[in-house]
Amino acid sequence: MGEFLHAPPNMDPVAIYRDGGGYVSQYEEAVNRYTYEKRRVEIRGLCRSACALALAVPNVCVGRGAVVQWHQA
Repeated sequence: MGEFLHAPPNMDPVAIYRDGGGYVSQYEEAVNRYTYEKRRVEIRGLCRSACALALAVPNVCVGRGAVVQWHQA
């Protein structure tokens, strides 16, 4: 599955370089977990489909050149 679902240890930021999405329920769980942990999420590359839920994390940063794509809004 995608990079968004696999947080690094020690509360380091979740960095997304290429995430093609997956099951929405898993991404919703990650959003809730990262919001609770106040973890930073950095979208640095391609974030597609369910990965676009990363934008719901309060501490999200979208870097220059990042691409966020979704469907079935």
